[in-house]
Amino acid sequence: MHLHRWFLFFIGFALIVRQQARAEDWPAGYIIAEHSQSPDGRFGILVESKDSVLNKADEPSGDENYINYLADLKAHQTLGKIAGSDYFENQNHRGLNVQWSADSKLCVASYWARFGFDSIQVLEPVDEKFNQVEIGEHIQKISDAAIHKSSEQIRVDIAPHFRIEPNGMIKVRAIGMNNPKQLEGVKTYYTYFRGTYNYPAKQWLTAEARTISSELNDHLDSALVDAPEKTIFVGDNAPNDFNGVLVQSEEEKAQTLDKTLNDVYQALRGLLPAPEFAKVKEEEKKWVKELEAASSPAKKSDLLAGRIHELQELLWRNLSDPNR
Repeated sequence: MHLHRWFLFFIGFALIVRQQARAEDWPAGYIIAEHSQSPDGRFGILVESKDSVLNKADEPSGDENYINYLADLKAHQTLGKIAGSDYFENQNHRGLNVQWSADSKLCVASYWARFGFDSIQVLEPVDEKFNQVEIGEHIQKISDAAIHKSSEQIRVDIAPHFRIEPNGMIKVRAIGMNNPKQLEGVKTYYTYFRGTYNYPAKQWLTAEARTISSELNDHLDSALVDAPEKTIFVGDNAPNDFNGVLVQSEEEKAQTLDKTLNDVYQALRGLLPAPEFAKVKEEEKKWVKELEAASSPAKKSDLLAGRIHELQELLWRNLSDPNR
């Protein structure tokens, strides 16, 4: 009887120790970064909370290196430190954007400085660890080189967009500029990068950048936003985590989407070869008739969103595609 009790006590003690070990593996003061969870809810990126940082010092000096972790949220365990990470919750002039593949097998974590990315880390959870590759340096190098052809060496601040394909191909489209503060006496250059990174092979399949006009830069800034209809909320009571534009009616939503469609259209005008854009122009004339026949503002919004998606696919087409 006593042996049985001691056995139960030992088992219970072992369980407690195991649970404590797991809890200690989750760093104190850390939280799940906003919008960093994988689609299946299993993985996420841990960052130190702002309260935790401020409790250590009255004001962060800026010299610290704030490590982030990739974590298995369901197991409540970290998979390891993310090399090159440097961000805490709501840190001034810094940011973290996280984009997962639909199957939750691959993640692109973009660490932002004040005006553009600082590093871009591709993360692949594998069992109780993860693999990591940095791809931002190449994007930066190619984008800077586009300006160097016509000017002295200048570093551009770059805003990247990504699409992660099921086969592990990561498509990148990025706009950049060298003078985000619009300082007088400084010649401003704008760049457009597009490429495809083959993650399984750990190599770039295609990568190129060119200088563009300020007008084309503005159009691309809007045209590259995925699912723009999801960034518009009709009414005043948007969810707390909503990040977008508030409008008061379906008519205003349709007007906002119409402006985005024009940005996509003008971006294609500036990027596509003339014969290919001529085809887009002809298709647009036919589509406008369908839009004009729409029975309601909501129907117009649906048609506009659908057309935006169709034209955006041309912006995301591989460089190797015919008539690109």
